[in-house]
Order: sequence, then C-alpha cells, then structure tokens
Amino acid sequence: MKSKYLAKLEGGIVVKAIKGESLDIPQCQNGTWVQGENRPAVGYAYYPDLDAFIAPERYPSWILNRETYSWDPPAPFPSSDPLDPYMWVEEETAWVFVAPPTTTTPAPT
Repeated sequence: MKSKYLAKLEGGIVVKAIKGESLDIPQCQNGTWVQGENRPAVGYAYYPDLDAFIAPERYPSWILNRETYSWDPPAPFPSSDPLDPYMWVEEETAWVFVAPPTTTTPAPT
C-alpha cells in the first residue's frame, strides 16, 4: 500500500510535511493542508493542476516534466554514466565537461 503524505502550505509552498492517511489528523486542523500525488518536502511548491508537490526550479531554462514532477534540462545529459564529470552551465544552457583535478605524485627521494 502506498503511503500518504500531507503538507501544510503557506502561499502555495510546503512549510510542513507529515505522513498520514487523511486530513482528519488533529494537527491538520489549522492552516491549509493538502494531500498530493507524490511525497512533499519543505520548500516544494504545490501545483493544484497536477495535484503534486514539486521541488524548486533548478535553473530558469529547465522544463517541468508534468509526468515525473521533476525539472528536466533542455539538453540531455551527454553521457550514459551519471557520474561523468559534467555540470550544467545556465549561461550556455549546456552541459560542460569538468576535467577532474590532476594529482602529481612526488618523485621518491
């Protein structure tokens, strides 16, 4: 059985999240509480049209995926290995390779 989560909202933003089965929980009597399709977290926004809690937008160019409730970059990650050293550069709206630091081993004396 899927767990239910409730969130207290202020201005559409989650300020408190709890696990519960219904809005009848006594601590949910004050304020605006909602139960969405996914798990809320403090700082997430509630999107009533999706009935979902969504993390803050990472970058202005990223696009809300209305099926996964996550933010997707406008360009796919350039590697099949998610641990490859790329970082998103918003000014270029692109993934940029970040060369790992090189270390030199001192010569034995």
